[in-house]
Amino acid sequence: KILKKNRTGLDVFVDIVGGDSWNQGLKCMNWYGRALVIGFAGGKIQKIKANRILLKNIDVQGVAWGATAYRDMKAYRASVSDALKM
Repeated sequence: KILKKNRTGLDVFVDIVGGDSWNQGLKCMNWYGRALVIGFAGGKIQKIKANRILLKNIDVQGVAWGATAYRDMKAYRASVSDALKM
């Protein structure tokens, strides 16, 4: 509601919950934003509605940090360190 009142949106949306939070987050995105899917702690896997992505030219990226640790430890450490600096 605050974003709507101030007529601003999100440049980056990170979803670790899944389910309805995914679609709510996409509705708040700015043009050319980036949405990251990290997990589904809420129990429901996100269903991606392509029309929301296309209408605002949103980039969607899956982030599998656990799997990345096994495949590329250097990239994993860098991404975790950068995330903690935010």
